[in-house]
Formats: sequence, structure tokens, C-alpha cells
Amino acid sequence: MPWAYALSIKKRWTMPDVFSIALKGDELNERFGGGIPKNSVIVIEGENGLGKSVLAQRLMYGVMQHGATATYLSTELNTGSFLNQMRSFNYGVKEKLLNQELLFLSIYPTFGNVAFEKNFLNKILMTRQLFEHDLIVFDTLSSMLIENEITQNNAFDILKFLKELTALNKIIIFCVNPKQVSPYFFDLLKTVADIYFRLEAREQYGSWIKLIHIERFTGAAGDLSTPIPYKVLAGLGLALEIASTS
Repeated sequence: MPWAYALSIKKRWTMPDVFSIALKGDELNERFGGGIPKNSVIVIEGENGLGKSVLAQRLMYGVMQHGATATYLSTELNTGSFLNQMRSFNYGVKEKLLNQELLFLSIYPTFGNVAFEKNFLNKILMTRQLFEHDLIVFDTLSSMLIENEITQNNAFDILKFLKELTALNKIIIFCVNPKQVSPYFFDLLKTVADIYFRLEAREQYGSWIKLIHIERFTGAAGDLSTPIPYKVLAGLGLALEIASTS
């Protein structure tokens, strides 16, 4: 594990301790206490279709609108489908890609016709370029990146590396469907997560609502609001709702 890579990345002392994610007409920044603290490992848990990727993309776009840079690694989208999705939410990122403020990577070109390598996450973590930006998104963590039979030593090495990175004012986001990743590694990841969001769909009064539960939020700048009702809308992306959650 290339620990020297993490220690060699220059700290950004001039930026505040919290990244604002505020967007016009959107209260998510306030619901999250005024922004996302630096030095954070964030876990977004949810089954398919609940909007893990959309929440991660909203956080990424929000911090980038306030001067931060980002890396987005996808196991589900290629560059074209990523840009189309971001455009459909009115999250304009094309210029940021061209200016290298955003690095998008898909694991699909890596596949080719070659057998997929075990614990591919190890290889990813050795790629220094991925971690030079302020925020790094892994969407979605699954057995495609890390094998179900991961050893204890390998799991702890990965988590140690992540914590060393966040100590350099980085934010690392993992989108996780618990049904698609090693239960052992996921349990460990949750224990080291500084922020842990759990997405849920619940039937209420004959209709379904989606909720963001804030299970953990270390270093919040202000008061938190949980659970947060939301929906995913074309042209808006993640949209908060006013709804009773009793």
C-alpha cells in the first residue's frame, strides 16, 4: 500500500474546515448542518434505485460550486452516460472536466476481455492521480472492486490508507449496496466512517417516500435534520420534500 503517496499530497491550508454544498433554492446544505466537514470518510448506504449515486453527485457538484476539485470513479457509468446524467440534473460539469477540476474514471475500459482481478481496489488505491483532488467518490463499492473473502490484514490496510488520506483535508465518499459487498468489509467501513447516510424507501399513507437517515455525522458545523424526505427529479437532481416522517 503506497502510504508515501498520501503523505506527499500537499495540504490546502487556505480552505475552511467545512466544504459548503449550498446551491440556490436547495436546503440540503442547511439540513447537513452547514456543509460537509473535511477529513471525512462518508458512507452512503442504500439498495439499488434509492439514489445513492444521485446523493453522491449532489455532494460532489455542491463542493465544486464552491471551489473544490473532485474525482469520481464509477463501476456503473461510462463517460458519456455520466455526462448525460449530470446534464439531466442540470449539474453542469463539462467545463470542469475540461479544466481538470473534475476527473471522471470508469472501470469498464479496464475490463476488456481480461479476467477481473481480485481486490481491484488495491490497484486503484495505488493510483496517485485519483487522490490529488479534494473529494473522491467511489460509486459503487461492490465485489467488482473488492472480493468477498478479503483478508483481515488487507481490509485494515485499506482503511488505514483512507484515514491517512482524509487527514490531508480530503473527503472520500463510498456508495454501497450492502447486498453487493463483503459484509465483513462493510461493517469495518461503517466503523471508521465519519459520516454515515442510510437511504430508505418507506410506505406511508398509501404512497412511498424516500428518506435520508443521518446515522452519524462527525464535525457538523451546525444542527442536523434527520430523516430527510427526498425525491430524484429530472432537471433538479436531488430534491428535498416537505413530508411527515412519523
